[in-house]
Amino acid sequence: SLYIEHLNARDKGIDTLRKMLDIEEGREQAIEQLTQIHVNASEWDALVKLYIDLDRAPQIYELLDLTAGDQDDDDVQIELFERMASVAQDHLHDDDMAIEAYEKILEVDSTHEKTAKRLLAFYKERGEHAKAIDAIQIIIAWTSNIEEKIAKHVEIADLYENALIDIDNAANWYAKAVALAPERKEMREHFEMLVEKNDARALLYDVYQAQRCNENLDGEARISIHRVLARTCQQYLNKSEDAISCWEVCLTADEHDMEAI
Repeated sequence: SLYIEHLNARDKGIDTLRKMLDIEEGREQAIEQLTQIHVNASEWDALVKLYIDLDRAPQIYELLDLTAGDQDDDDVQIELFERMASVAQDHLHDDDMAIEAYEKILEVDSTHEKTAKRLLAFYKERGEHAKAIDAIQIIIAWTSNIEEKIAKHVEIADLYENALIDIDNAANWYAKAVALAPERKEMREHFEMLVEKNDARALLYDVYQAQRCNENLDGEARISIHRVLARTCQQYLNKSEDAISCWEVCLTADEHDMEAI
């Protein structure tokens, strides 16, 4: 304390306190003073190292949590929660504690992509499908890669369809994927299957009607979309004008198309 408070010799004071860690009688006092020094200076690496070197991982996990609660800066809170997660994984080998720390980050910043990716791995492993979907949606919001975006939409749809047995939401997420890549036949066919299973004709109408003006579609995709839309409008939605318009597109492509005729 003399070095730090009166002699402006902070490093010497810290060095003296560290030497006291080897003396049982003064150890707890030295830990307390070193903790205060590192917290006051936001020296988080040094703070964690102090406790890890003393084999006190549970205590530093709790201390980081308490310290984060005293911070007003979101970035500092996130930094401390990330260190909590690292302590939980690397030293306590406790996934539950790591997940708890990562989820605290999302309480501070519900759009934190790096945390969402870390939590997604845990949620998948544990079969926590609803939480996995929430994490994937955060990732989707950040990605600018169209292929990744499509894949994540399909991943959510598959979780709804096969894990949560929620065909309605599965169809909705496949609809979003088809809207991103309507040229993909296999994806369209799966979407159409879900529509059939859930009688979601209005959803199919909205998705395919929006694609009618898509000039980037190849011939196969364009005709297939118009054909399915024509059937849907004619047989299920009582939209005869739309049906006629779609059948006419099919006939323009093939004047011998008997279904269209």
